[in-house]
Amino acid sequence: MKAAGSFLLGLPMGATTAGCFLIDPAWRSFLGIGLLGAFTTFSTLAYETVEALRRGSPLQAAAMALGNWA
Repeated sequence: MKAAGSFLLGLPMGATTAGCFLIDPAWRSFLGIGLLGAFTTFSTLAYETVEALRRGSPLQAAAMALGNWA
């Protein structure tokens, strides 16, 4: 999921930086930081939580899940 988020983030950021498309800076921030930032953050949290469970660290997994939820 990290790779998908990075790829999706790179598309609008690269296109607007290279001058291919003109997007208002507020919309660019909304897309990059808001939508795609949330997507990659949640994906990373889910991945790390599952990995903690696989490593046999259920307390760490619970702390990450509850810490993000609170």
